Order: sequence, then structure tokens, then C-alpha cells
Amino acid sequence: MTFPAIVMDSIERPAVMLPRPASQIHRQPVNFVPVREGIDTIVRGIAQVIRLDMDCYVGVIYTSPTGLEMPAVYWLDQAEVDALFKR
Repeated sequence: MTFPAIVMDSIERPAVMLPRPASQIHRQPVNFVPVREGIDTIVRGIAQVIRLDMDCYVGVIYTSPTGLEMPAVYWLDQAEVDALFKR
């Protein structure tokens, strides 16, 4: 599956501290539950790290299990980043 690059738009994104180097997170496959999107099942996506000025953001591009044709972007908050990438 090919995903488009994340477009930085006006969507609210939480800035996060990366628990590992960005190169170890960027483009990694992840399984997660996008609860803020109202989805309560595990979905698979690809993580992308975005750096703007001094801030880092981690978005996951995924396809919704509800049958949406377009991929969606889910911006991870700090707790989600830590749960997925802290080791």
C-alpha cells in the first residue's frame, strides 16, 4: 500500500518529545487504535516524523476500517508516542 506524504495544514497537532531518534520512528509500520477518531479497533499505519522549528510531530497515515477510500492522518499525542516507540 502506498501512502501520500503528510501535508501540514491547519489540523491541531500535539508537539511531542521523541523517545528515540526520529530515524528510528519515521516510516515505521505501527498498529494502534485511533480513539480520537472514534475508531475502537486496531488499525495499521505508517509513522511519519515532522520537524518544524524546534517542535516534533508524529503522524500516522492509515486507512480506516470503516471503508473510507482516502487515507487518514492521526496525530499522536505524547502518551501514544511513548506507548508505541519507547523501548
